[in-house]
Amino acid sequence: MIRVQLPANLQTLAGVGREIQLEVPAPVTQRTVLDILEEKHPALRGTIRDAVTK
Repeated sequence: MIRVQLPANLQTLAGVGREIQLEVPAPVTQRTVLDILEEKHPALRGTIRDAVTK
């Protein structure tokens, strides 16, 4: 279980509270956390990393 804390503007955009809990399979990397976060909350796509970074 990974806990991600979002700033206020991203909380509003995603319609969630300050903290989101994600189930991330091993090995846990920054990329897999962001992939799952964007999958569960599509409104956040492109707000944390640019499309080229992926």
